[in-house]
Amino acid sequence: MLRTAFVLGATGAVGTQLVEALVKSKQFKKIVVIGRRKIPQENESIVSKKVFKEQVIVNFDEIEKHPGAFKDADVGFCALGTTRAKAGKEGFYKVDHDYVVNSAKVAKDQGKLLICLRLLLAFSHEFNNMPILYVSLSHLIFLGVKEFILVSSAGSNENSFFLYPKTKGETERDIDALGFEKFLIMH
Repeated sequence: MLRTAFVLGATGAVGTQLVEALVKSKQFKKIVVIGRRKIPQENESIVSKKVFKEQVIVNFDEIEKHPGAFKDADVGFCALGTTRAKAGKEGFYKVDHDYVVNSAKVAKDQGKLLICLRLLLAFSHEFNNMPILYVSLSHLIFLGVKEFILVSSAGSNENSFFLYPKTKGETERDIDALGFEKFLIMH
């Protein structure tokens, strides 16, 4: 069964390679790229592929206003990140932790609960032989983002005294706490 994926951070060095690999894998019916900016012209070859359906430009500071970006996805990939040199200490934490964790929360919240009902018809003389419909909940099925794959870093450690491994470790911990069915960390 072909699945639908979203990718965060597709314009970076790792994200570009990730999207190309996903497109070539032929395991997805749809890949949605969610990012701060459009995929550059030099990477347009992946945009022409049929599986690559859309790019969604979002403001990660207000990601909760973009729940539709994650609609219908059942797996998410995240290669979102920056460098301390580019963004400074606070900016690095904001992108590598806050943007990633908040996006994962919004994606997780897009899950749909499908209730399968078992219907029973019963007749009762007390109600003039009118059929009474009894409904019992027999199955609850969660549809939506079940898997989240995070590109992180070797040596990540939430207890580190150093910003980079500490941020990566806290991000891993906080996404794990969201309770995805599968959470994979790629180092």
